[in-house]
Amino acid sequence: MIEFKMPSLGADMEDGTLVAWRKQPGDAVSRGDIIAEVETQKGLIEIEIFEEGTMEKLLIAEGDKVPVGTVIAIINPAAGSAETKKEIRVKASPLAKRMAAGSNIDLSLIKGTGPEGAITKDDVEKAIVKHDEPEKPETPKKIVEKTIEAKKEKTASFNKTIRDAIAAAMSKSNREIPHYYLEKMINMSNAMEWLQETNLKRPIQKRLLPISLLVKAVAQSLKDVPELNAVWEN
Repeated sequence: MIEFKMPSLGADMEDGTLVAWRKQPGDAVSRGDIIAEVETQKGLIEIEIFEEGTMEKLLIAEGDKVPVGTVIAIINPAAGSAETKKEIRVKASPLAKRMAAGSNIDLSLIKGTGPEGAITKDDVEKAIVKHDEPEKPETPKKIVEKTIEAKKEKTASFNKTIRDAIAAAMSKSNREIPHYYLEKMINMSNAMEWLQETNLKRPIQKRLLPISLLVKAVAQSLKDVPELNAVWEN
């Protein structure tokens, strides 16, 4: 069997979130096929496979965040592959095996909760209930609500990813890149006198803080140099 691991998709990539599987157990795969989509700090990236065979088992669920090098899928190599073909042994109690066989449930798709990940009777019962539970048709209103909510979640996730990437890059640059610092002395006497006189004319709850001088200076600078004035909207 071939262990397909989370690849490194960038020099600074430490982990990635598996967004979607493009191949399922039983699907044939060949060199160059896209088998999954992974979200990294740099965006959504498609993962290619460089082997030929059949998808045997998916080890990572969609939405899971995993480190680079983690085995995320098992692939059954095609005939003639250099990998030696062998079956994956599923740990399960004898009762769980009998129950699964009687209900036509694939044990390899069940996550065990017993010792060392063994599949128990309770695990199989839950799988049977889920398998036999009829799906309720969704109303158009519910579909629209789910679509809107999914878009909101995707936008929020993308925004967080961007912020995380910026924070990681700034921390890395601060650690690894030599820095030098510049400073300039500015006489704030006139500005502070103006602030004090202005506040005397205002009620306490409406008095200005010293930071307002910085805000005013930044606003004036952006007015003088409009090229630096920009807004990021989602």
